[in-house]
Amino acid sequence: MITSITPTNDNPKTWKTGLVRHPILVLSVFPVIGMLILYWSMERWGISCSFDTSAYLLTAENFLQGKGVDILLSTGKVIPQMHYPPLYSMFLSVFMWMGMDRLAAPMCLSVILFGANISMVSLIVYDNTRSPRFAVLASFLALTSNILVYIHTIAMSEALFIFLGLSGIHFTVSYARKRKPSHLIFGAICYALAFLTRHAGLAFIAAGALTILIYDRHRIKKAVRDSLFLTTLGIAPTLLWILVHLSSFTAYLESGGRTIKWHMLGLTRPLSLANTAVQWLLPGKVPFQIRMIFATALLTTAMYILISYRKILRKVISECLNDADSAVFTAFAGFLLFYAALLLFSILLVDAFIPLDTRILSPAYVAFLVLALCLLNKIPAKTWRKPLFRCLIIGGIACFSLVSTVRSINYLLILRENGGGCTRAELRNSRIIAYLRTLPENTVVYANDPAPIYLLTGKRADFLPNKKSPFTKTPNPNFRKQMETLENQLEKKSAVVVCFKDGVHKFMTGYCIKEAELRTEISLKNILKTRDGNVYVRR
Repeated sequence: MITSITPTNDNPKTWKTGLVRHPILVLSVFPVIGMLILYWSMERWGISCSFDTSAYLLTAENFLQGKGVDILLSTGKVIPQMHYPPLYSMFLSVFMWMGMDRLAAPMCLSVILFGANISMVSLIVYDNTRSPRFAVLASFLALTSNILVYIHTIAMSEALFIFLGLSGIHFTVSYARKRKPSHLIFGAICYALAFLTRHAGLAFIAAGALTILIYDRHRIKKAVRDSLFLTTLGIAPTLLWILVHLSSFTAYLESGGRTIKWHMLGLTRPLSLANTAVQWLLPGKVPFQIRMIFATALLTTAMYILISYRKILRKVISECLNDADSAVFTAFAGFLLFYAALLLFSILLVDAFIPLDTRILSPAYVAFLVLALCLLNKIPAKTWRKPLFRCLIIGGIACFSLVSTVRSINYLLILRENGGGCTRAELRNSRIIAYLRTLPENTVVYANDPAPIYLLTGKRADFLPNKKSPFTKTPNPNFRKQMETLENQLEKKSAVVVCFKDGVHKFMTGYCIKEAELRTEISLKNILKTRDGNVYVRR
């Protein structure tokens, strides 16, 4: 067991001998198994969806119909799509063009991306370790990772973003070694597509440019020229996208879009980060206080290892930065630094309440996983022969893999049994959803959670007026105007108000006007009362 992950300087011939006799077959099995398991877990209730999912799908429908990217709601309100980059919606529109409905399209894309991301992780690890053992270990850890499983069972852009970013790093590192211009071009294209998927793609572009600059630092003119080419090609499509839609920016701000404004960094953000990281290492739901104690113990252990083996660590890092394989370490370490900087910038100046949860931190997790496996392969053989060191590393990997596998299995069983998010069984069987399906197509719908209404009925509902901005928690200056619009729509007898008792997207619904307050502001008649919530019309 211990020798199964001991680093080696394997050459390609070892694919046919030793521990793994048919590693290409093994590495192809892991993605296929992952895709089958993921499909099985979502086959009954579909992929887990949220408010952001509805925005992506509405944009995809508009693409498909040739109506651009602005979203037209049943209220007549037009929401400019400046917040979400367009590429994920474009991919969804392709699957919808092939005949899939709004819920099947993201599920099919996520299943494919899960297999692709498992393959990409193992490919990068093998290319940079030349070790079949580490390649197989990388595939297994990716397959059983509860973080990767989670982001591939929600209809969001992270899975596509990670695949494109990893592909970009793969081509950049390959270019640094083999000097093929086509690899530099392919890398820049992948970074450009990642940037068109999420704004955080800028971190991949910066990491790729830094990799070339450091790897080719002895030929600085060529390094600068190549890094400028990569950066320019990487950011050009997104800049063009922004310029084309710049005229919609004012409307975007009026619709509640994010603006640049200074926000003080409090203690909650670092605690949220620590909480998320610790949750990855624990097998189930654990009280917050215990999680923080565990985090302290884990940090203490990590500091002990770093101090005890500082000479070895220094030697490994020095070797990584000076040998022919330094490009991969620069790329992933650079991405982690730039991604952290972008998150800090966003929290301080754009959105003070970005949740540092599994979804947001998943790209950093994947980068750290690949970087850690590549670093392990650089540890000298004589260090591996030390029993304490071997026990710490192998025991740590085994425990992490076991916890991750248990969490993944539990999550997938719950998803199979009840579904998740806006497509969970409770909402699919809701009397409110059933009633809304019977209403005419042109019915105007307001709700404290419009996402399940659109996803399960196709009706483009709008949010009830927000008293505060969900991004800055400052008073909404347009609240009264929005209330007047709501009242006018209700006066026409063509609108209904839906108040779910437990909105799925709690982060957003917490800022809508409360049901009790709404009834005091406007005279409403309850036409449907259920355990899920209530439906109102104008009295």
